[in-house]
Parts: sequence; C-alpha cells; structure tokens
Amino acid sequence: MSRFNPKASRSKRPCPIWVDAFQRDTQHLEADEVGAYFLILMAMWTRESCDFPDDDSRLARVSRVSVRLWKSRIGPALRPFFQVANATLISKRLREEARYVERQVTQQHDRKTGENLANSLENNDPTLTADISGDEPRHHPSQQPNSSGGGGGSAGDPTGDQRPVVKAEIQSFRERLLVACGADPETGLTGPNGTVLGVKADMEAAAAWQADLGLTEDQILAVIEDAMSRKRDGPPSRLSYFDRPMQREAGRKNKPKLTPIEGGYDVQPTRPGREAAASDALRNALDVAGRMRRPSSKDCF
Repeated sequence: MSRFNPKASRSKRPCPIWVDAFQRDTQHLEADEVGAYFLILMAMWTRESCDFPDDDSRLARVSRVSVRLWKSRIGPALRPFFQVANATLISKRLREEARYVERQVTQQHDRKTGENLANSLENNDPTLTADISGDEPRHHPSQQPNSSGGGGGSAGDPTGDQRPVVKAEIQSFRERLLVACGADPETGLTGPNGTVLGVKADMEAAAAWQADLGLTEDQILAVIEDAMSRKRDGPPSRLSYFDRPMQREAGRKNKPKLTPIEGGYDVQPTRPGREAAASDALRNALDVAGRMRRPSSKDCF
C-alpha cells in the first residue's frame, strides 16, 4: 500500500480564494493582469511544491500571453505579489492555505483508514466522519462554505469557527507599502478626503525601485518609514514622492568601500612640471614689468 501524500491530495482539492482580499489586492491591475495572476496561482496550487519556476517563457505560457507582453507589462505588474527563492516564484499566502488544506486531508485520511485511534470503528461518532449525508449538520472543516446554522462560519470563510482568522494579516508587498505610508491597507485611502495609493502607477514605481536601483522590499519599506517619520503633512499623493530617497539609499548602498592609505601618510601627488611652470610664469612677469618703463635719451637731459 502506497504511503499517503497530503501534498498530492491537496493539489486535487479546490483552492480557497478569499474574494474580498483578492479584489482588494488586484484593484490596481488591468483585466489581463488579473487573469494572469489568477492563472499563475492556479498553476502553483496544482504543483505539490506549490510554486512555479521563475522563467519568463513558462510564466507567459501559463498566463496565456506573449513573452513580449509578459516582459514589458504583465510581469512587472505581478512580481510584487510573489517572492523568489531558488529560481522559483512563491506566494506566501497561497502556501499558508496549502498547509491548512494538507492538514485537513491528512486528518480525513486518518479517520478513514483507522489510524486515528480516537475515531476507531468501534467508537466512531458519525457526525465527525467525512462521509456524512448532506442533510446532517457539518461540524468539521471543509473546503465548502459552512452556511448552515450553528456552524459559526460565513460564505467568505470556508471552515467555519474552527479556523483561525488570518484575513486581517498583512501579506502582500502592496499592503506593507500602504501601511508604511500611513494609508489604509485595504482601500489605499490616505484619509477621509484623501487620495488612493497603491494604484498601477504606484506599483510600477515600486517595481522600478527594485529593478533599476536594486533595492529589496525591506530596504524600500525602511526608506519609506524613515521619510514618513519626518513628513508632517501626512501621506503623499503618489509613491513617486519617495523616488529621491530611494535613489539616495541606492547610492549609499553602492558607495565604494574605503581602502587603507599605503604607509599611513596622506601624500598629495605632485604634478609633472608644476615647479617649472611656476618659474616660467614668474620670469615672464618680470620681463613684462621691465619693458613697461625704460628711460630714453630725452629723460637724461
């Protein structure tokens, strides 16, 4: 009998999508960018490793766009949603969902095979099995919404009251940027009458800080927090406000290292012919002064 593989079983289960969080995180994307993002998440979910190779050709193919379009627009817009490790793209939130589902399928497998002694066939509670009829109340976590009474769940929470609420946790780079700027992480609003941060132009600016200046997410957030600590008039209207601080941080990061002075003495190098040039200049000045006034024969009488 082959050993149970929860990752393979999970990859065949429905992928839980929190609709409100998905819409909130993608409201700044174009329609084709939203579609590409969703297709990449689905491709990750069907892999046991729950990731996807960081290869432009394969990413363009699974997103169903051309490589040129992926490299020019869609890829830069979507990369802030992922982390890169060992040449693969990873979605932190999707992996958390995958681990949860894997725990659930493992528990269901243990109940069915009798490996869980608490649910042995001799003392089994039918309300705790995975094969109860649809007319009976469901008391165990499921990938379907628990909309029946007494479950404590909602249509947005696929597991009722038995699952910890992680909805409010800040997961994406965009949300962390908004919090650092003092904006609402869900709506991007900077105040009751403020502007909206986190739109497409803002995320393109953040992508440029990474691609052009070589800054990491943590370095970018540190620069924003430092700038906001000195800003007295509230959040900026656009993330491009931080372009200059990001450039200074990149310059400081790439500043050449100090090197030791040979011998410990700071000797100024002499320019070749410097003394000779000074001597010639002085001699020319004396010659000019001598020619300016020479006594003539008339001045002698």
